[in-house]
Amino acid sequence: MPPTQPNPGQYALTNGDPLNGHCYLSGYISLLLRAEPYPTSRYGSQCMQPNNIMGIENICELAARLLFSAVEWARNIPFFPDLQITDQVSLLRLTWSELFVLNAAQCSMPLHVAPLLAAAGLHASPMSADRVVAFMDHIRIFQEQVEKLKALHVDSAEYSCLKAIVLFTSDACGLSDAAHIESLQEKSQCALEEYVRSQYPNQPSRFGKLLLRLPSLRTVSSSVIEQLFFVRLVGKTPIETLIRDMLLSGSSFNWPYMSIQDSEDRRGPWTPKLRGHQAAVAGCSQAGGRWAGRQEQPTLQKCNPSCKAGEKETLFRIRSVNMLERKEKGPCVW
Repeated sequence: MPPTQPNPGQYALTNGDPLNGHCYLSGYISLLLRAEPYPTSRYGSQCMQPNNIMGIENICELAARLLFSAVEWARNIPFFPDLQITDQVSLLRLTWSELFVLNAAQCSMPLHVAPLLAAAGLHASPMSADRVVAFMDHIRIFQEQVEKLKALHVDSAEYSCLKAIVLFTSDACGLSDAAHIESLQEKSQCALEEYVRSQYPNQPSRFGKLLLRLPSLRTVSSSVIEQLFFVRLVGKTPIETLIRDMLLSGSSFNWPYMSIQDSEDRRGPWTPKLRGHQAAVAGCSQAGGRWAGRQEQPTLQKCNPSCKAGEKETLFRIRSVNMLERKEKGPCVW
């Protein structure tokens, strides 16, 4: 009788040594998993409910959670915090979109809303017919990559290893020690190989299938992800600027996972508003207009009673980033 295999999303990394004597690898994967800012059992639990249909606004909120959770995860995994800050920025600047795709697949982000997001974005920023075709093609590529990952039933430990392999890439520009980064990628790859061999002995090709998914992640356009999910939140501020800001701030982004049913207006503790004309397209009743270039003081939107002080500071900083960027002189220095 073949050994019982874990269900997708499960792993045994607590008691004993499930990796056949590889104590270091077992500990490494445990630390990767522990660095996840949100519990796996609740990671995107709202969007995985079969009868739960999420609208544009909630999808954008979830997308922001996925992005910021990727950065927070990286800041807390082994070895990454020990790198020079310039190397940390370079690695995340290159790989954030790949980490986003992996997180989107892990939380089973509903993709039916992607065409609606595209329509809203195209209404706000009209494109030529050729560019529209290319844009929609990139959306299709994003959807395909997410679906292919979901079809493999990747578990939590495998996702963490895949993200580490993606993050520790020597392809990033200006690394102070590319060989060291490459060695960290190899450690992550070995950890994944040993884990798959131990947990899925009846799937000898599983490790290869997982690795083969990684190169295609780069076919997903980061600019399309940015335009599709984040332009409503940060306007023209590049995602790379927010990533740099998060890393340099040194503050904790320990946000609780939002519950879409938590509040009367169906918002969680962290609640970005849409810009005026985009809110109208999305059918939103609140048209903020803060991001239209007005020099007004950023204000904190109402948080629920459980919103922590650090989360309020984070919200304030993210909402004021556009105003701060407008005050900068000269190009952004990475």
